[in-house]
Amino acid sequence: MPRSTIGGAVLRPWRIPSSQRVPIAVRAVAAVIAAAVAVAAAAGVPPGARRWAHPRLALAAAVAPANPGANASLPGGLAAYAAGCTTTVHVPSLAAPVVAAAVAPSGGGYWIVGADGGVFSFGTADFAGSMGGTRLAAPIVAVATTPDGSGYWLVAADGGVFSFGDAAYHGSVAGLPVGERPASPVVAIVPSRDGGGYLEVTSTGGVYAFGDAAFRGSEAGLSLAAPVVAAAATPSGLGYWLVAADGGVFSFGDAAYHGSVAAFGAAERPASPVVAIVPSRDGGGYLEVTSTGGVYAFGDAPFFGSAAGIRLVAPIVAASATPTGGGYRLVAADGGVFGFGAATFRGSVPGALLAESAPSSCDRSWLAAIDAARAAEGVGPMVLPANWDFLTPAQQVFVALNLERTARGMAPLAGMTDIAAAEVDWAAGVGGDPQLLASYGGLSVGLQSGIWWGSSAPTSVLEAVWAWMYDDGVGGINAQCTPTDPSACWGHRDAILGAYTPGSASTAVIDVAYRAPAAPSGWAVSVAASFIDVVGAQPTLTLTWSAEAPFLRPGA
Repeated sequence: MPRSTIGGAVLRPWRIPSSQRVPIAVRAVAAVIAAAVAVAAAAGVPPGARRWAHPRLALAAAVAPANPGANASLPGGLAAYAAGCTTTVHVPSLAAPVVAAAVAPSGGGYWIVGADGGVFSFGTADFAGSMGGTRLAAPIVAVATTPDGSGYWLVAADGGVFSFGDAAYHGSVAGLPVGERPASPVVAIVPSRDGGGYLEVTSTGGVYAFGDAAFRGSEAGLSLAAPVVAAAATPSGLGYWLVAADGGVFSFGDAAYHGSVAAFGAAERPASPVVAIVPSRDGGGYLEVTSTGGVYAFGDAPFFGSAAGIRLVAPIVAASATPTGGGYRLVAADGGVFGFGAATFRGSVPGALLAESAPSSCDRSWLAAIDAARAAEGVGPMVLPANWDFLTPAQQVFVALNLERTARGMAPLAGMTDIAAAEVDWAAGVGGDPQLLASYGGLSVGLQSGIWWGSSAPTSVLEAVWAWMYDDGVGGINAQCTPTDPSACWGHRDAILGAYTPGSASTAVIDVAYRAPAAPSGWAVSVAASFIDVVGAQPTLTLTWSAEAPFLRPGA
């Protein structure tokens, strides 16, 4: 079977005085609550990295199991699991195309929405529900978020509005008397500034106001050269723009006209239709985005790049700017996400949108190994979430480790962060434990730990989880754990099951780096993770456990 190994668990306690900084070998005892701790000295320490040590560290009570890797107690032996492991990833068919997207007000995430009402959240954008799996009278065409990002509205082509989270329902054109409903389909929903209402916009330029959303005018009754395809409000909420497929822009209220691609000369106009309009932060300009990824800036709207010239698998269907105005994202019908400027990529679902996923054969092989080891420990099987294949390998590590914690009645890690990205990425590259710092980006930190695992052949991240949790004892692949010196045995397990969050003002998070292949170390797969208890001011989370919760299956 392929060769794999794990590094010594690196641990750092809460609030260590600078006088106690010393590099020493890792020492952790797994079968007790209190463990002696130290930071493993490693070659090639990245610039600015520091090593920390402390004589005692409080960890969760976790009795180490008999080592499955040492006694070969797994059914069929480890070779059977390795032999059944292929890296072919299951990719479900696309159930419905993506039609809309919205950015979280915090700027740390976004939602992607399909025509069947399925909603996928990334980063700090919390999942609040969807219409996926529900028979709809008309397809979903647009999404809008509440001011605090704790809810959103989906709107269908017939004007039906579906509210989730703290988004209140204020009426819809679908609820109007038959004689008052518009003949043309709804194409956009625009919330009022305080979230107490919204506008519905039709393809012929009709505007319908509900709740406290103010009507400022429309193009209804006028002959348009092309249908309206999108709309956006001004930052003040006192006006809005409508944009047509030919790029024509129509301004109402305090929304000023700054130009459009429709006004270009025939030779300069884009050949593909406009699909979105994105206002600048102060409303002094806007971007027009085409289906082929072209981006055209007007007024004071900054240009950060485009997808024009890139061969797209599916057309662009939506666009949104970051709250600071420092970047924007384009989203394609297959769920592909393209970020420009400060618009950080938080994940996408190209080719696999709106369908429940299933683990690959490689995942299933190591899941069976985990379940066998769990059974020997008296813990139930691990149940992977419905969106397992939609997660990145790093996200899969986060989810699987939380499933190990929650299976033992422990609080889950709150989410993933990138505050230690430099340290974990370096560790994954060189094949060693991540270095731990006194603070990250000015954030105060408490208890910390770091672990690493590498494989000589492509494999599932679940093998790393199995190695850390169940093959970390004498006779396993932890080279620092020996019969003559068992002090480092089960240190990785201790790190995973650590009793982080010692106070109510702290939050336990994880930063994971996954490399395949991992240069310069030469490992085919290399995974490094840092567990960090952040005290006081909190970091931005790129994936929260609460956002993953709706995908957990019974028994997880």
